[in-house]
Amino acid sequence: MKSTYALITAARNEEKYIGNTIESVAAQTILPVQWIIVNDGSTDRTREIILDRSKEHAFISMIELEHDNPRDFASKVRALMIGINSLNKDPAPDFFGVLDSDITFESAYYEQVLVEFQNNGRLGIAGGVLFDVYPHGLKKRNWRKHTVAGGIQLFRRACFEAIGGFLPLPYGSEDSIAEISARMHGWEVQSFRHITGLHHKLTGSAQGASLSYAFKLGRRDYSYGVLFFFEFIKCIIRISDRPFFLQSLFCILGYAWSFIRREKRTVSKSFIRFYREEQLRRLKVFLKPFFNRKGRERL
Repeated sequence: MKSTYALITAARNEEKYIGNTIESVAAQTILPVQWIIVNDGSTDRTREIILDRSKEHAFISMIELEHDNPRDFASKVRALMIGINSLNKDPAPDFFGVLDSDITFESAYYEQVLVEFQNNGRLGIAGGVLFDVYPHGLKKRNWRKHTVAGGIQLFRRACFEAIGGFLPLPYGSEDSIAEISARMHGWEVQSFRHITGLHHKLTGSAQGASLSYAFKLGRRDYSYGVLFFFEFIKCIIRISDRPFFLQSLFCILGYAWSFIRREKRTVSKSFIRFYREEQLRRLKVFLKPFFNRKGRERL
């Protein structure tokens, strides 16, 4: 029996993109058995577009959330969990994925990801690699093998149940928390270079100005236990991101602000301990070239 998958999307004011995302899914060589799109209080034509396309594609259904509050990271997670909890349970799909409403991909995208799941029974979260769409062309996202962009994460159902779902965190990163939790429970997480997708909304544009977004990223990293030295190295690596230097500076300032205020972390101590062990291993690999003989000669 072939594997089945379902999709969940939380959308708010995505009239510019969601039509293309729907057509991209509708063109898949293996269609989802169900796609729940949660309209999270849209004030533009998002609702009308979803309803119109759902008449053409029976696997699409919409859940309407009406509220006047601005969308934040936690509200997105709540919308996603409403969608996940509304999936048909009889029979439950083998896999289900989170799909952002501003992404398109080739027609064999999900078929290729499902093949990778079939080839590895310990694979808990998988996906392709995203390219951001800019006016001047495409830019490949920073790629690491053992992480998957949140907007295209596909979960093995048993893995998602083991980690207890998404956490509604104040600064976001529920996708990263899910990956770390999956590894804690013995599952593998992997993205595959030969499977690609396009991300059409500029990163951070939903969160406001770039420096404000960078400040929140620093607070987010503190909230789930990132080591300061790891954060510092990460910001140094990204110092060339626009606006030059300031992006990294505001990220560090956000981390320092949360540290000084001793803000309560929203994850467990066991999670922080596991994640910091991962960070130390990554730092060891990163710094190793600087401490060998040739590295010392360069210094």
